[in-house]
Amino acid sequence: MYVQEKRSTIHLREKGATIMQEIRETETEQLNPFISIWTKTRETVRYALEYKREKYFYFIILIAGILALLPSVFDTTLGFEIPIIVAILLALILGPILGFISTMIGAGIYLLVGKLFKGKATFNEMWKTIALTQLVSIWMAPLLLIGAFFTKGSYFSDPFATTVSPTATAVDAIIGIFLLVLGIWSIIISSKAIGEAHQFSSWKGFFTMLIPGVIVFIIAVVIIVTLSFAMFGTF
Repeated sequence: MYVQEKRSTIHLREKGATIMQEIRETETEQLNPFISIWTKTRETVRYALEYKREKYFYFIILIAGILALLPSVFDTTLGFEIPIIVAILLALILGPILGFISTMIGAGIYLLVGKLFKGKATFNEMWKTIALTQLVSIWMAPLLLIGAFFTKGSYFSDPFATTVSPTATAVDAIIGIFLLVLGIWSIIISSKAIGEAHQFSSWKGFFTMLIPGVIVFIIAVVIIVTLSFAMFGTF
């Protein structure tokens, strides 16, 4: 009798735990990462890491990579011009590849730097987190593409024009303001996302991004200064 009661109690506890888990999943499944990443970054990251499959993150990298490269291939001021079909194909092929490589490299860097702050993220969690932050760049892509229609030197501008129209100037200014705001907010989102993956504060997440950037900047300055002295020394 006692054994039966004990089994019944265990069964009820397991059933209750299952119900609570289903309720929790129902609540979290209401999150749409494409939207919630802006205002519920930490919750979105945790939800995606727990419930989204890997192909979801690969899809984000694919789309973000293509959209990030499109404005560049449309810019003829870079010193070369290629047919528009070839430009689009390059974005479709190289975008995902470059996006995947940069995501994995960034994940490795942020993983190592985060360990200095006693972060707990794994590499698998970190690259998925970096992929989620690219949702912001997907939002920004339409603004960049709209700007491509008005920017002098793009496929869509008049190649014989010697001046920029007031409309193009106004559009560039408005888009520039929006991109500045979105850029600042994307830093906040990335700080929170990395903080959630590592299970530490957003400020530590910010410095996890800042430290590699500062190191790269210092190395670049040293290289430029060294090359400058070498060039001037030959005269």
